[in-house]
Parts: sequence; C-alpha cells; structure tokens
Amino acid sequence: MRKIYAIIVDYGAGQDLLSLVRALGKETIDQVIVVDNGASDGLAPRAKDVLSPLQANVLVIESEINRGFGSGVNSAAVAIKDAKLGDFFLILNPDVVIDSSVIIGLAQVLDENGSCGLAGPKLVDENGDFYPSARKFPSVIDAFFHAMLHPFWSANPFSKRYMGRDYDPSLEEAMPVDWVSGACFMIRYEDFIRVGGFDERFFLYLEDVDLCFRLHEMARSILWCPYLKVQHKGGGTTKIANLRSISAHHNSAIAYERKNARGFRKCLLPMAVIVLRLRQGITLLARWWKKSS
Repeated sequence: MRKIYAIIVDYGAGQDLLSLVRALGKETIDQVIVVDNGASDGLAPRAKDVLSPLQANVLVIESEINRGFGSGVNSAAVAIKDAKLGDFFLILNPDVVIDSSVIIGLAQVLDENGSCGLAGPKLVDENGDFYPSARKFPSVIDAFFHAMLHPFWSANPFSKRYMGRDYDPSLEEAMPVDWVSGACFMIRYEDFIRVGGFDERFFLYLEDVDLCFRLHEMARSILWCPYLKVQHKGGGTTKIANLRSISAHHNSAIAYERKNARGFRKCLLPMAVIVLRLRQGITLLARWWKKSS
C-alpha cells in the first residue's frame, strides 16, 4: 500500500509547527518528519520541545547548523528508510494550515496523472487572499524589468507575468505550470530520488524553481491545483531574519541563473548579476528608509 510522508523543515516556528503536526496526525499521513534547522543559541524554540506533548508518529531530526531548506528536506528523505516506489512526499512549510481534503486531492492528482511528478495547491494568506504560488520560468525581459521596477511599481506588467498573476485561481481542475511554491507540494518518491532531491547550493529561495526545472528536463510535468486551498502565513520560517532573507533571495537568483541559463541568456549572465546586486541594494535601502521614517 502506498504511503505518504510529510516533511517539514522548521526554524523556530513554535506553535505554528505544533498546530501543523497536530493536524497531520489526524490526516492520511503515515509518518511526519520534522527537520529542526533552528539555531542552537536558545533564542528559537526547538522542535523536540514544541512537539513533546504529541504521541504521534513523528521523527525529529536535529541539525547542528542551519544548512537551508533544501538540505533539510534531503536529510529527511534519507532518514525515511522504508520509502518505496509509489510512495509520496508531502513537503510543507511549518506555517501552513492544511486539511485532509488537500492531502487526498494532491495524492489523487498524482495517482491519475502518471506523467506528473509534482503537484501543488493554491496558497492564500491569513486573510484568505490569493498568493501566486504557481508561476512560469521567467523570461530575460520579465526578470530584468521585474527586478528593476517591482520595488517601486509592484503592479507593472512585467512583475505580473513574473509573479504568475496570469493564472486563474478559480479553476476547478489541475493545470500544467512551470513551477509551484515549495511551501506546500506533493512529489513522487521515485521522482525526488531520480532528480537528486533539492540542490543544496540554494540555501533559501529558488530551490523549488530549480527542482521543478530539473523535473521538466526529465519530462515530468508540474500540476497546479487551484481548487485545493492551503493557508500560508508567509514568513513563519523567514521573518526571523528579514534582511538576511532579502540577501538570500538575491544570492539564490544569481545561483539559479549561473546554473540554468541557456544559450543567449547565458551570455547575459554578467549583466544579470549586476542587475540583481543593484536590486538587492535598492531593496535593502528602501527597507531601511521605511523602517527609519
């Protein structure tokens, strides 16, 4: 019988983590694996302490240092000794709210679509507002103008395409997309192993884009299921270090371009690095200005 393993990478999410694992204990999950990437400085709650009231089938893996989201998921996959062909991994941020209908729905999509390697739901924020969780691989033009314009004009057409706002969140069927957010998705065990898991060079951000890119190269499709809704509080894992997360995002964007740029796009790599570093500086300056004013 097929099993579903839930993998959560935690960085001091505290009660959000406890609520999520409690909910998963009631759902169709065979085992929950929590990777504690929290700092050992005592400032962030450790997962084993947060989860101590539970008697569920939960495995906690403690990391001495924070190696990033992708590395955490990879270490959890290695720790699952009895995973086999046909099993599914449900990857979750600790600050999501999910119910059984979503878990069953994602598994059904994979069961019914043999060429699909990964499926993800629609994400909404705490107010129920839609957050673009399915997107296209960005074109050179869209990526450039999004990087330059978004800090000042978030509604520009380039950012609209870059952010995937062209997709219809009211659809009642799964649709093929380029990539979905790593905050919540389900992937076949065999596809995760074949693709080599997450690339650990991406400490935080774009590891999900890179994973989906490699799945596409293996002729595995990515399906987005907007009729399945998951609440993502957005920042339960990253809000602890906002400035660091901005730097990590731009570092990952540069790493992604260096790794995956093809043809003419590869020739533009030096310019892309300059633009991204410029945008990083502008974003940090704008954040500082807003905070000090």
